Amino acid sequence: MTLQRADVDVAATAMKVLAEIRGTSENQIVSGQILTRLARLPAQLRTSGPLPTLAFHAAKGKGDKPLGRAYAIVGAALRAETCAVLDWPEDEADQAVDLAFLTRLTGKVQEDPVVLIQVTLRLQEFSVWLRRLAEALDGEQERSAKKRQDQREDARADD
Repeated sequence: MTLQRADVDVAATAMKVLAEIRGTSENQIVSGQILTRLARLPAQLRTSGPLPTLAFHAAKGKGDKPLGRAYAIVGAALRAETCAVLDWPEDEADQAVDLAFLTRLTGKVQEDPVVLIQVTLRLQEFSVWLRRLAEALDGEQERSAKKRQDQREDARADD
């Protein structure tokens, strides 16, 4: 039997989410606006709690703009993480947060307030991983942009 850190699955999910956001971004480059929103997710969960954060992603996760798509992707991941904590089966993968889900979750929390703590901890852990990965991607994109800029300057100097 091998030992595995408890947060490895959450980290893998956060990596998948960031890759999906990157995949829907123009030229595979995630905008600073989106990276900033991802970095703020842990604070949003701490100050607002999981239910308002899920409702926020339900409201903002629509449309064809990159930021709306990113909210939808993150919202679906938050929903999936919540379902994992509660051992709720999902009919389809990457299902968006909707009012029916929020109503069901609110009812569960009212029945058993400990559920709110369990969901909060899991979503907080996920959000911290997502923030770390967004910070890493931001640095990677900056280094890549600088390298391209240096190559263009070298090419001009050679001419």
